[in-house]
Amino acid sequence: MPMSPSITRIFDLLEVVSARPDEQIMFSSARNGQWQDYTAADYLRYADLTSHALLRYGITKGEPVLSITHNRAEFNFVDMGILQTGALHVPLYPAVDVGKLERIIAETGARIAFISNRSVLRKIRQIPSCTLQLIVSFDTTEGAVTYEDFLLTADESKGTDSTETLLSRKVAVQPDDPASIIYLSGSNTPLKGVVLTHAAHVFNLLNYCKLHHFEGCSHSISFLPLAHSFERTVNYSFQNLGIRVTYNEGIATLAGILKQNKPDVMLAVPLVLERIIETVKNEMLKTEGIKGRMAVMALRWAANKKAGPGRNRFSIKNMVYSRAFEGLRNFLGGNIKVMLCGGAALRPESLNILWAAGINTYEGYGLTEAGPLVSYNLYHSFKSQSVGKLMPGVEAKIADDQEVLVRSGGLMSGYFMQNTSPIDADGWLHTGDFGTMDKQGFLTLTGTKKDIFKLSSGLYTDPGPVESLLSVLLPTRKVWVYGHNQSFLTALIAPGIQQAGESFIPETEVSADNSVNIDESQSSLSISQAISDYNAACPKYDQIIKFEVVQDEWTVGNGLLHPDGSLNRQALTMKYRERIDRMYSLSLVSG
Repeated sequence: MPMSPSITRIFDLLEVVSARPDEQIMFSSARNGQWQDYTAADYLRYADLTSHALLRYGITKGEPVLSITHNRAEFNFVDMGILQTGALHVPLYPAVDVGKLERIIAETGARIAFISNRSVLRKIRQIPSCTLQLIVSFDTTEGAVTYEDFLLTADESKGTDSTETLLSRKVAVQPDDPASIIYLSGSNTPLKGVVLTHAAHVFNLLNYCKLHHFEGCSHSISFLPLAHSFERTVNYSFQNLGIRVTYNEGIATLAGILKQNKPDVMLAVPLVLERIIETVKNEMLKTEGIKGRMAVMALRWAANKKAGPGRNRFSIKNMVYSRAFEGLRNFLGGNIKVMLCGGAALRPESLNILWAAGINTYEGYGLTEAGPLVSYNLYHSFKSQSVGKLMPGVEAKIADDQEVLVRSGGLMSGYFMQNTSPIDADGWLHTGDFGTMDKQGFLTLTGTKKDIFKLSSGLYTDPGPVESLLSVLLPTRKVWVYGHNQSFLTALIAPGIQQAGESFIPETEVSADNSVNIDESQSSLSISQAISDYNAACPKYDQIIKFEVVQDEWTVGNGLLHPDGSLNRQALTMKYRERIDRMYSLSLVSG
């Protein structure tokens, strides 16, 4: 295994790359609409040129530098180029909203940003007081310096003095020095930049490579944002293990890229996998005759099949699976061996179908504050509906209130420009997630303690601001917003106290699809209108897609409210589990 104990700073990974043949293809991605391969020699050259150019622009140790880009090979050149100078890389999602981008630029004081194209530049141009002094674009973009021209400044200055300056910068970088600021995703969440040191990145890289998922794999497709801490860690691991990576800008072109490149391993979030499964399922159910009946039978069997290895390849069911799910495998390129799913929990039915189709799909658990990896399933260590066993070097324990606590060398050093931290005096990260651990060491998540949760897209959302806005629109109601591990937000709306001392106002229940009989319930119409008004004023991922009205009172006495009057989300989840499941019900087999 091509690992080196000399890796103590993340850019030391380039020493591993330098031992490879110069012509070995490391990355493939599009630039200005044209696909291009990049070799090991290209990687080393572009990383060094980026460092020299940054030094020419006066970048200092510890100074934040932004990248706002879709997935592409240049991310790696910039990543290593920044880190070699001792500066901090601040990778952002290209979908970051303008308001959050403005706050991040102001908080970091960044002077330099690397961007992918004009769509990102348009966002920057909307910021009235922007501190950025240099914007470098990978695609030719009017109003920004091209990456090629930026690198020319390195060629002009490169010489003995510049080489010695870069070498001295690299030597000065210590493992405990900050390397990255990773801002948590989500438009309505508080601004939190997780600071990860070189040592934290290296811990995750080397310990993941001890027990990884990529045996027999040689080619991956990368489309989840490299600003995502898990995608970035696996990206480092691919480089360390010599696995070629083809970068794809996003979901819109994913199907074509998969068919063209035929990868054997990829990462995805539940939302993407469930959409692929639904697309393929709909095509299967259009089939007529014996093949159509076989498709229905296979879907019904697979939806209830326990996921995991060890199936008998020669059973009748598995022969049916092999024929029926050929379309699913072909959609993923036809050669897929390993699918990693992160960011949120995958629906059990979807996980079962992927395994039935012969696609080894592994779920795990991590959070950016942990650098991010905590646990994951492996082929020979697998438990369905769990998030697997702990990664080497990671400790975990379950607190008295069932919260998962984690301790490892990969934990963050803190939040950027903030004094608060979820890490206690003994070094335990309080994750905000509830869980259990069995005697075999498998960790299973059971809920969330913190208000902020993740959607199945991997984006964080904070229900508090949504509930506050809806409470303004519905002053006589109590509103609970839910969406943990789901693809959209839903709400339960209960009677509230209209004025102090007045009784709760009764409400007629409406259906999960928001259908309302206006004659029977004029107030239900006003609720629907309030939801519509709210949805019209916010991004799609913050919209309430479904809601139900309940007549139960939520009080401190029945445990649905905390003593301070705030929602007891854990108790509400337990009480209304059936209603939640109904709003998120997805029939994998119709008819």
